[in-house]
Amino acid sequence: MASSASTADPLLISVKAVDPAAYPYYGVVKLNPPRPLREALDAQSVVVSDDLLVRLNVRTGDLLRIGGSGLSHRRSHGVGTGPHDGQPQRGAAVMITREGLNRTGLITPGSRAAERYLFALPDGGGRTWHRHARVLKRAFPEATIADYRETHPIITRGLDRATTFLSLIGLIALVIGAMGVASAMHGHLQQKLDSIAVMKCMGARSAQVIRIYAAQTLMLGLGRRVIGVAFGVGVAAAFPGLIAKYFSMDVLAVLGRVAGGAGHRQWRAW
Repeated sequence: MASSASTADPLLISVKAVDPAAYPYYGVVKLNPPRPLREALDAQSVVVSDDLLVRLNVRTGDLLRIGGSGLSHRRSHGVGTGPHDGQPQRGAAVMITREGLNRTGLITPGSRAAERYLFALPDGGGRTWHRHARVLKRAFPEATIADYRETHPIITRGLDRATTFLSLIGLIALVIGAMGVASAMHGHLQQKLDSIAVMKCMGARSAQVIRIYAAQTLMLGLGRRVIGVAFGVGVAAAFPGLIAKYFSMDVLAVLGRVAGGAGHRQWRAW
């Protein structure tokens, strides 16, 4: 919890302890007012997100009280970029040094805390991805290994399992649909037995009868496919407008491909 002299109620925060001399490996942490992270962050100061400044009614330079020990941190800076690297967080974001974290007394038996180690590895392409993962897994057998492409491995793997499950359901639905179509066509041909018998009596060959009803089946299938595609495109175009009423964001429906690129890899284990 964090509190200030300006508000009576404390605020739930999510604390991240980093080494400002090395963090981050790539990119920069943007502060307001602009200042290098290693100069702004020490054992007596914290870096916080803008929402914490608003909710606790404090400004840069005011005192913040963090944890139950009553220690005050003398400087605060609004973070322009998310300090938790896309990880799920509870409460306003606060960045602190390891020494400052020890001063707060937050880490006690039963505390909800996790150690996360960042590794800057040379960019060797996708061929070295699994080799680095095996090395890190041997070094940290109890850890969860993730690279920079995963925001959170537990969530990512859960979504992958859900995708596999939904794909299996889609395959089952496809098989059942094919069986339904076959049953419908069988019933349709059963109704046309009299017409087929008349055509056979008039000299039509079996191949000709098969071509006639195969052409009818293809025309029916093509028509249904066109209707289904049009319906799907219409739903995809209308759905963003429907959800835009419940979220404060601009939504634009775009049809196209998503392209990916290669870059530096950053491994995380915790």
